[in-house]
Amino acid sequence: MDVSSPSEEFPSLIEHLQSIEKTISGHSLPRDNSLRREALRIAKSIVATLEDPQEVVIHWGYERVWQQACLRLGIDLKLFHILVSKGGAPITARELAAEANAETLFVARMMRVITSTGFAAEVGPQRYVQTALTKAITIPSLEATVKSHPERRADMELKMEALRTSREPWTQWFPVERNLLFGALQGPGEVLLVDVGGGGGEDITDFARQFPAAKGRLVLEDLPEVLGKLSIAEARIELLPHDFFNPQPIRGARAYYTHFVFHNWSDDKARVILGYLKSAMTPGYSKLFLNESVIPDENCPALFAAHDMNMMSILAGIKRSRSQWNDLLHSVGFEDVSIWTSPHPGEEDGIIEAAIPAK
Repeated sequence: MDVSSPSEEFPSLIEHLQSIEKTISGHSLPRDNSLRREALRIAKSIVATLEDPQEVVIHWGYERVWQQACLRLGIDLKLFHILVSKGGAPITARELAAEANAETLFVARMMRVITSTGFAAEVGPQRYVQTALTKAITIPSLEATVKSHPERRADMELKMEALRTSREPWTQWFPVERNLLFGALQGPGEVLLVDVGGGGGEDITDFARQFPAAKGRLVLEDLPEVLGKLSIAEARIELLPHDFFNPQPIRGARAYYTHFVFHNWSDDKARVILGYLKSAMTPGYSKLFLNESVIPDENCPALFAAHDMNMMSILAGIKRSRSQWNDLLHSVGFEDVSIWTSPHPGEEDGIIEAAIPAK
C-alpha cells in the first residue's frame, strides 16, 4: 500500500488552504457571529499545528514587544488618523512624516512593523494605504485599549464602553421572565430591580425597554457624582445615591443586580459588598444577579486570561472562574447559587444568580 509522507502531502494542503482563502475573501463575514468565531477557532488551530515552537517563542518574546510599541507610537503621532483621512489613497513615508511632524526615516521604520501587523498596507516602496484595522484603531474606545495606562481613567471608561457595546445584553439570553419576573410582588411601592453601582444606567434602561409591562419600581444606585451627570430617558427609573460599601438602603427588593462591579475588587472587599446586599434581601424571595465574567477553570482562552491580568494590574481586581464564584458566594452564606454563561462562543459574560432559602 502506497502511503504518502506528510511532507509529500503539503503541496496539496497548501493548494487547499489557498482555495479556502479565496472563497472566504470573496464573501462578507457571516451574520451569525458564532459561525465566524468557530471558523476562526479552527483556523487558529491549523496555525498552531503548523507553527514551529521556537518561532512562536520569538514572536511572543520579541516581535510582539515592538509591534505593541509601534502601535502606541502610531497612535501618538496620529499616523492611523492620517491614513484614514486619505480615504484609501496612498501616502508616502515622507508625506506621512510631514503631517505627523516626525522624521521620515523614523516613520518609515515604524511603518515596517505596522504594515507587518496589518494595521496598514504597503502598496509600493514606502507608500501606504489604510486597511480595515487602520479604521478600527481610530475608534476612540479601541484606540484607548492599545494606548492606555492604568492611571488614565478616561481611557478605562472608553474600554468599558467598548466592552458593553460589543456584547449582547444579558436580557437577550438569560431567562429573565422565569427567574426574575415570575413570582415578583406587584403591590404599591414594591421594588422590582435595584441596579447597584449601575454607572450610566445602560443596563437598567435596557431592562426597562425590554420589559415595559413589568410591574414594580426600578432603581439605579451609584455615587452622587456619577448620578449627578446623568439624564435618564426612561421616566420610571429612579436615581438613588449610594455607596455599596455601606448598608443597602432598599430592603426586600425582588432583584439586586450588578454589572462588572465585583471584578474590580478582591475577595475580601467583595465579601463586604455581598454582606450588605445579603442583609437587605428577603429570604425565599429576593434574588441576587451578578453580571460578571465567568472564565473557565481550565484551558482558559488567552483573551480571558489577559482580562484577568489587566484587572489585577490596574485595580488589584480579579476575573473569577466558575469555582471561584461558587466559593465566594458560599463564603458569605448564599446557599442557592446558579451560574449561567452567554451562549455565544468567544464571550466570557455570565450571570451568577444567588438567593437565600426561606427560613
